[in-house]
Amino acid sequence: MSLADPRFGNPSFQYKNNVILLEDLDFSMDKKELNEITALHNAGWDYRKIAKKVKRNKFEIIIALLHQVKKGKPMRPFAALLKEETI
Repeated sequence: MSLADPRFGNPSFQYKNNVILLEDLDFSMDKKELNEITALHNAGWDYRKIAKKVKRNKFEIIIALLHQVKKGKPMRPFAALLKEETI
């Protein structure tokens, strides 16, 4: 269902308090590029260096890595809490 669905009226009125998250990012990715990002990450590359190498936004790299984790792909950790941090 689209926000522009006519059954729901004018979406700009109905959803004026909503924010489209990460609207400026490109979530589509070639499988070869996704595999390259994953391999570089697993080889120890920092996500910012990966972004420069593959010419993608650094947040797209993070989303790609999250996608791989969700799919159950073998991944080295890319986030850790410091000892003084608590949830």
